[in-house]
Amino acid sequence: MPVDICKRVGRNIRVLRTQKEWTQKVLGDFAEVSRQHIADIEAGKKEMRLRTLERIARELSVEIADLLQ
Repeated sequence: MPVDICKRVGRNIRVLRTQKEWTQKVLGDFAEVSRQHIADIEAGKKEMRLRTLERIARELSVEIADLLQ
């Protein structure tokens, strides 16, 4: 069974965030979203707006497509 896209994106964000040794709060501050929202995204519990995805990708220094793989 394929992995839900929200869970896949969340997992990719978590991996990239931890590679930078950032907390969820640090990423949230940079991307202008709350720590709780980052936690929910990483857990695959929340869908996000494209602008939020764009800000997160920018702060992680990756393309949006990298988060979708």
